[in-house]
Amino acid sequence: MTKALYSAYDNSKTGTILEFLKATKYVAMKIQLFLFFLFTNLLLLSSCGVVETVFKAGMWWAFFLVGLAVILVIILISKTRK
Repeated sequence: MTKALYSAYDNSKTGTILEFLKATKYVAMKIQLFLFFLFTNLLLLSSCGVVETVFKAGMWWAFFLVGLAVILVIILISKTRK
């Protein structure tokens, strides 16, 4: 429960029922938004092909960065020897 819900619940004796309903509506909207994104991600990202593509792209990106680092080290070594 959020702070807004607790404050509306604690003040329900002195406050109005409208304040309590506004707080619970806010919490319900946050839960609905979370569930929407959760199910959207589950439907779109549940394929092993997606994971495989991500790992392949990451592997090639790592090869590129390692090659770039080796080239930079060779350049630095050649400049320090002169």
